[in-house]
Amino acid sequence: MIIGVPIVSLIAFMILAGANEEVSLKLTWIVQALMWIAGETGNAAPGELNPFQPLISGIVYSIIMFAGAYFFNLKLKTPR
Repeated sequence: MIIGVPIVSLIAFMILAGANEEVSLKLTWIVQALMWIAGETGNAAPGELNPFQPLISGIVYSIIMFAGAYFFNLKLKTPR
């Protein structure tokens, strides 16, 4: 569930943003940040994405999730 919710939210947001070309959200910093995470550089040809941006974003996301799991594992351990 921790992994599924952000992925489903991202897909739903992309579908909603792409449904209407005149949506004002298409030019906000949120959409630009999501496109950067997806690998869009802005100066590349259409369809060419940079693979290192999603890789770095995934590593940062994994580190945050592992740190949170480790913290809660230590906090919720039952004493012997």
